[in-house]
Amino acid sequence: MIWKCIYFCNLPKSVFPTLCQFVPSKVKLSDCQREYSNLLYSAFYPIILYKKPVNSIRHEEMATAGDTPRLPYMDELRQVAEARTIPAKTILLREGRVAHTLYLIRKGCLRLFFYKDGRDITFQFFFEGDFVASFESMHQQRPSLFYLESIEPTEAYAIRKDDFYALIERTPGLRTAYEEKLIERFHAYQQLFLSRIKNTPQQRYEELLATRPDIVRRVPQHYIASYLGITPVSLSRIRNRI
Repeated sequence: MIWKCIYFCNLPKSVFPTLCQFVPSKVKLSDCQREYSNLLYSAFYPIILYKKPVNSIRHEEMATAGDTPRLPYMDELRQVAEARTIPAKTILLREGRVAHTLYLIRKGCLRLFFYKDGRDITFQFFFEGDFVASFESMHQQRPSLFYLESIEPTEAYAIRKDDFYALIERTPGLRTAYEEKLIERFHAYQQLFLSRIKNTPQQRYEELLATRPDIVRRVPQHYIASYLGITPVSLSRIRNRI
């Protein structure tokens, strides 16, 4: 199989397929939406183009909160990874710091967020089987644009950047699993961004219920409200209506 990696930093922004290109010209993005699109530009790095999908661990297959999936290639990962037990509400990466570590969640939940005018804005959640990092920061060794925090007590494997890149070079199956996770992450960002523009707050919540019930079950409501771009009070009213 031939794999091709396109790194955003090597392309001029004029040809980078940002999500803003999918927005009709008559739609005027708010400053917050534009900042969000810029975060998408930097948060997904690199995009991996591949010829066919591979099997992956899917969130809907987790029967209950905290189920630990059977992760492939764990013997190889354990050779370079440090097992960590992370208390809830622990900051693993701060905005402005350079990322040197990739996390693979064994059990628990993490989130990525940033601050806008003093408001905490969550833009992604991660569960069992997910790889998590500030990928652009880790790869380019630039300051991160967002924070990484645990939502609940979490068990994860922490892997140093150089160790992980060396491991996936010699373990094609792990590289495949990692690349699919990156593509899933980009798809989630794309869906969230377009939903913020096209859908009403109630439609956003109903879509979340239909596509990611695990988030609704496990994540505190104020984080979900932030993720949907609404206030906790508005989310409570929506939940009472449906």
